[in-house]
Amino acid sequence: MFSKKGEASSMRPTDFDAIIGRNTVLEGTLKSSGSVRVDGEMLGNITTDGEVIIGQEAKTEGDIKSSNIEISGSVEGNIDSDGCLKIYETGSLFGNIEVKSFVIEEGGVFEGMCHINTSGMKRPSDSKPKNPQQKGPQNQKNPSAQKNNPNQQKVG
Repeated sequence: MFSKKGEASSMRPTDFDAIIGRNTVLEGTLKSSGSVRVDGEMLGNITTDGEVIIGQEAKTEGDIKSSNIEISGSVEGNIDSDGCLKIYETGSLFGNIEVKSFVIEEGGVFEGMCHINTSGMKRPSDSKPKNPQQKGPQNQKNPSAQKNNPNQQKVG
């Protein structure tokens, strides 16, 4: 899937089920069972069982759910991948990611929260903590430390 540094996948145009050309703006949701390449502008979510390639001149605003994702252009949205996310040196991603593996080249931009899911299981965000009321000195405030802190300002 990945090729030389700074270059997108070596997949041929015939390997894609959908190609959004560089002079095209697509608004809406794109669903596919194959691979998708964006070289233009995509305003909406992409969901596919295949791979997603975001070309160097592409701009995407929306969430992407795919097996593997390569970003050489700009993406604003969340990423959910059961494979690898790769951001090339010309790529930028502003959004949260949940992926199996993550590669970013020097010069690539990522701003968001990252969750690497190596087990293939979703986060237990809905489950309750095992011990929500921890007891001990780590949860107690130290009033003497507050008095001795010269950088602390009193409000009110």
